[in-house]
Amino acid sequence: MKLKEAFLFISIAFCACLFSCQKEAGFGDDDFPLGNSDSNYLDKVLDVEIQGSTIDTVAIAQYDYDASKRVTTITYSNESSTGPGYDISEIAKYYYTGVDTIPYKLLFVHYNSTAINDTTITYFTFSGTQRIADSSLDYIHNTSGTIYDKLAKTITTYEYVPGKIYVKSAYTMVEDNSPLPQLGLIASNSDTAILDASGNLTSYRSWDDASPFLLRYSNFTYDNHPNPFASLSNFKAIPLLPHGETFIEEMQAKNNRLLAREEDAMGTIYENDLTGKYTYKTNGYPIEINDDESPGLIYRTVFIYKNL
Repeated sequence: MKLKEAFLFISIAFCACLFSCQKEAGFGDDDFPLGNSDSNYLDKVLDVEIQGSTIDTVAIAQYDYDASKRVTTITYSNESSTGPGYDISEIAKYYYTGVDTIPYKLLFVHYNSTAINDTTITYFTFSGTQRIADSSLDYIHNTSGTIYDKLAKTITTYEYVPGKIYVKSAYTMVEDNSPLPQLGLIASNSDTAILDASGNLTSYRSWDDASPFLLRYSNFTYDNHPNPFASLSNFKAIPLLPHGETFIEEMQAKNNRLLAREEDAMGTIYENDLTGKYTYKTNGYPIEINDDESPGLIYRTVFIYKNL
């Protein structure tokens, strides 16, 4: 799901409208909710489309915390296609040991149109606050035509040197009852990430170990403002590497992304330039990204904060 950043002031009537999936006209920049301007804890992130006088909130990410201000659940919901309201599309649940402030486990559920959902369970290994390994199990279900199941395992390790991260990953199919099953090692990659002085990933290259064949390469730039995702307890569990059309909430960064350019071996290019499109609060955190998708269509991501 796409997440970006945005918001300003809003009336109580419009707040009710946002969460009942109603569409409203005659709505300007002063109508987004500001939330608590001095807080860096996310409450909701809204994806808003504005076309002419029609304002439509198409997706919501809701952040929930425990008494220790740790992120426990992020619920992603999309505008319902069958009636007013929103349908849950994904849920991320984070688990902690004792009073630890970094999660050791992530349960991620992707909701399909049927009752059979895809689930990924990831265990994180840290040395201090530095992530050194991940172990993931993917329960994958085909829901079109004949239903079949797959179970895949991914092991990823990270090695850190000044200004770089070297990453090794192996993807193995453990179970596969599809008509043409594939079992065993499917892919093994070696990746290199280049970091700036703040620890933001600026350049990334991924190679296939069997070739070696360059699979993917990416470049990113950033502003000098704090990234709201980086201040939360689940930040260390966000992926370190891009994957192709990687959205801002899907990769660790200390600052807010400006230019992103990702290309794969097939020549598919994903490029997004958010330079000059951020609005910031007085404490430096972003209020919104105002992004013109196409003539007549404005796309905004609205950050709503709360005090804990």
